[in-house]
Amino acid sequence: MNCDSANLAEFIDLGIQPNGNNFPDIDTNDQEQVFPMAMQVCQDCWQVQIAEFPSPEFLFSNHPYITGVNVPVVQHFERLVPHIINKLNLQPNALVVDVGCNDGSLLKVFAQHGMRILGVDPLFVFLIFLKIDGF
Repeated sequence: MNCDSANLAEFIDLGIQPNGNNFPDIDTNDQEQVFPMAMQVCQDCWQVQIAEFPSPEFLFSNHPYITGVNVPVVQHFERLVPHIINKLNLQPNALVVDVGCNDGSLLKVFAQHGMRILGVDPLFVFLIFLKIDGF
């Protein structure tokens, strides 16, 4: 909760869903875990949140997705960043922070435009990639 209010209202229930980032090993007989996917909105601050959040250990222990290998996404970032810089009137050397930065693909484009960058992601393995790339 953003404002610590308990004044939450469910506005959509998408039923039971698997983790969209989990790719189970086909060679195992492990049952894929599913979770309720109901969304709530805080009626005091209007933050939207999931009603029941799976544990971070489950969500991020086997997270194979790396943004930078998705060429259309990187191309989108290359078109998006100049628009953001203009819209927010960002000056050279401005600090851009990306929470949930994955491998830093979006931040790399900001850096190419002269911005200072800071990425935060629960998957520390990507720090290795960012360090290798000079970030």
